[in-house]
Amino acid sequence: RLLCAAALRLIDRGHRAAHLLVVENNTDAIRFYERLGGKRGERSFKNLFGYDVAIIRMDWPDIATICQRAKGDNHAESFR
Repeated sequence: RLLCAAALRLIDRGHRAAHLLVVENNTDAIRFYERLGGKRGERSFKNLFGYDVAIIRMDWPDIATICQRAKGDNHAESFR
């Protein structure tokens, strides 16, 4: 619900696309975002707390997809 609410606010403000960054080892989050229509983008490294960590950019070319997918995702309940 939270991601859908954020997407709706972005749409209301005129945005059509969005992205977020996720730690590559967080495979549960990556799968969750993919179920919501996110596509894996570029891989980069960020220094977090003194460690270089692999980061994946998750892209939504059309953020309306987030809410459309969330309504039909039975697995999303476990992340709410």
